[in-house]
Amino acid sequence: MRMASEFLHQEAGFELVMRGYLLQLVGTLIRFQRDKRFRAERERSKIAAAVEAIRSRPAHAWTIPELAALAGYHPTYFAELFREATGYAPKHYLVLERVKQAQQLLLREASVEAVAVKLGYSSVHYFCRNFKAVTGQTPTEFRRRNWGF
Repeated sequence: MRMASEFLHQEAGFELVMRGYLLQLVGTLIRFQRDKRFRAERERSKIAAAVEAIRSRPAHAWTIPELAALAGYHPTYFAELFREATGYAPKHYLVLERVKQAQQLLLREASVEAVAVKLGYSSVHYFCRNFKAVTGQTPTEFRRRNWGF
């Protein structure tokens, strides 16, 4: 409101006053962004143990209570923290991590079934469905495209 009023009246020295208001606005925006990044980083550090557990053991059938215990939080609160920090629910993050690791394994392993078992899937069909939902292609299509067949 003060900026608009100053601009409308354009009294002597209004350029300097407007410059001051703009600098104050820019400073406020910079602080807001810094604080936002700081909060996000703090949230990520709170769930770091759970994220590392998922990455190091994607084949494990992680439950939210197990992951919450690793981070030291109640499961409901942990799920909220996890989503805020990663943008994903813990179970979805596990699927994404499994698919990421599956992409690497598909280029080395003999079969899609072996990759599914190695990543903790009890059903090859379920593995293929998750893989396609994330990547847009089946594991076999992924393998063919990346092997150059």
